[in-house]
Amino acid sequence: MKKISKLFTIAALVLGLVTLFSCTKNFEDINTDPDNPGLDQAAPDMLLTGAIESMTDRVHEIFLGHEMGDCWVQHMAKVQYTDEDRYIFRPSVVNNSWRSFYAASGMDVQTIYNIGNPSYKGVALVLKVYIGSVVTDLFGPVPYSTAWKGVDGLLPAYEDQKDIYYLMISQLDSANSLLATSIEGIGGDILYGNDLMKWRKFANSLKIRLLMRMSDKDPALVTTKLTEMVNDPATFPIFESNDDNASLMYLGSAPNNNPINENRKTRDDHRVSEHFINMMINNYGDYRVMVFANPTAGTDEFVGMPNGLTSADALAFNGNGLANTSKMGDYFVQATAPGQLLV
Repeated sequence: MKKISKLFTIAALVLGLVTLFSCTKNFEDINTDPDNPGLDQAAPDMLLTGAIESMTDRVHEIFLGHEMGDCWVQHMAKVQYTDEDRYIFRPSVVNNSWRSFYAASGMDVQTIYNIGNPSYKGVALVLKVYIGSVVTDLFGPVPYSTAWKGVDGLLPAYEDQKDIYYLMISQLDSANSLLATSIEGIGGDILYGNDLMKWRKFANSLKIRLLMRMSDKDPALVTTKLTEMVNDPATFPIFESNDDNASLMYLGSAPNNNPINENRKTRDDHRVSEHFINMMINNYGDYRVMVFANPTAGTDEFVGMPNGLTSADALAFNGNGLANTSKMGDYFVQATAPGQLLV
């Protein structure tokens, strides 16, 4: 019995040593989840492509950008389902917009920044500011400096819009500096074809937009910043022509076509607003109305739809609201119509 016991003891020791060495060999590879890659495995070029399109799609999607944005500023009006045209928004649209900017494009942009490549960091800051400006203009106080921190920031603080704007101006200056001094290239840039100078122009032109929005609140700062930019165009390059515009050139078929084009495949209930038509024709005699709108069917007349009507009144307008009012110009409903971010 003692011999058998000793044999079991020896076997156990051998098995323990085998198990010990087996567990430590290639330990990190074996215990790395391939479905949960780390930051070192992130592909900034792929993230950049996705972030640009996701952000632009959301800005131009039919509910947020068109039925709420365009109707509320009275560029467009609705003929059916006119709630948004009467400032009755859909909570689902607001929630989807919030989630998209924070959990989709915003998180991708933050990941690009965290990777640490100076060129990508500069581009990521420009996109982060653009997203932040849209979100705070939509909602007012929002999380910004403490947002996009993942599990380390599950309860980000809401910040005053004033503080967010000051921080965004600073971040655009940082982006411009990073892009001016970095010698590393980027990939996946479907907005500017990996041209870092154009990203610098985007950063500084976006800065001008934000400064103009701050002009009534802090005129001294705005004057100082704009004067600095005007006096030093080499350091602060800005848009000089339409070639510099931040415009995503959509492709000809889904899912990479213009969101309005995709919407028009199943709907035809949006019209150019009466206010917009009257302003262009009666107030200014602006012949660009022929690009922005189409004449009503079978005529050479432009007739806008009044904003804020009920669905019944809109359908009955001018005898037939759908047939006897002007649609958006053909250019803007093409599959390849650009998604304009800043022009």
